[in-house]
Amino acid sequence: MAIRRGSMACICIGKSDFPNRSEALPVTLSPINLTEVLRGKVYWDQGKVTPSLFGLEDQRISIEAIVKAAKLALDKMSSQQKDRAVCHIDSPEWRTWSNPETLLSDKGIRPDEVTEELRTAILKLLNASLAPEGYEKATSAMRINGFLGELVEAPTVMNEFSYNFALFGVEPSTTEPWGFLFYGHYLCLNAFFYTRQLVLSLWFTGAEPNLIEGGKYRGTRILEREEILCL
Repeated sequence: MAIRRGSMACICIGKSDFPNRSEALPVTLSPINLTEVLRGKVYWDQGKVTPSLFGLEDQRISIEAIVKAAKLALDKMSSQQKDRAVCHIDSPEWRTWSNPETLLSDKGIRPDEVTEELRTAILKLLNASLAPEGYEKATSAMRINGFLGELVEAPTVMNEFSYNFALFGVEPSTTEPWGFLFYGHYLCLNAFFYTRQLVLSLWFTGAEPNLIEGGKYRGTRILEREEILCL
């Protein structure tokens, strides 16, 4: 099914293609190198590493509130969910996120498959970690994903909470490094914390259409300012 909004167009998948989410999973990934240890490197001059371009700093984020929100999410998980959701801080799972509507990399837990209490706790962690504008953009992208799922009659493939969530580190801490990954169609968010410093990389936000035209989130719109600035 083709959808056009303004000057943009995309091909979308309808429910006849994937009657349920599990049938959308079999996708072959190209081999990638996950054996190299993940290190903070910035390449700037002809592929050479530029050391100390970014360093540790006190950004004065509310790390206590963020840790509290993360621990609340953990408390709402069953032991089986924790086994799936919690990864080592150096886990290669950091680098296997994906953002198509089909599930290429199934790690962590899915907010659309857990209790409402746990789903709310995960959203509270996002809210605590992001500025109000960032949280609004993230949740709006999720709502647009849900709107698109309804539009193409594929709500089990694309819905407001059809995302993956994973935690990295021994446990959320105010003194030790840890982080989380929240990813799916239209939104991929990597957050890394060390004391009162936050690194958000990678963050991807997309929307097509970028305006919800009906339903309870009618009028929701994102990326309008970014589009104007690019033009």
